[in-house]
Amino acid sequence: MVRQRLPLSQPGRRRTRDGRIVVRVADARAVLEQVPAGSFDVVVADAFAGAQTPAHLTSAEFTEAVARALAPSGLYAANIGDGPPLTHARGRVAAVPRYSGTRA
Repeated sequence: MVRQRLPLSQPGRRRTRDGRIVVRVADARAVLEQVPAGSFDVVVADAFAGAQTPAHLTSAEFTEAVARALAPSGLYAANIGDGPPLTHARGRVAAVPRYSGTRA
């Protein structure tokens, strides 16, 4: 469904090599742990099993794998479902590593 609906992958839309979007159907954490550092400009986490995100995709280890896989100016976006008092959302934000502008 993502491949069909992703705006930049619509038939007839011109794509350049630099503007290429790759959708991988696999376990997100396993992929991120295997790719070379700096492989992605954007990582979008939008994974649910029913109404919940699988626990291994909400951990500090997962967000560290995201950070390692992102290019230095990369962007991480996560779709987080929660309701008041936003306990789950706050925990997900707390799991994101903090950087002072540079990464090792």
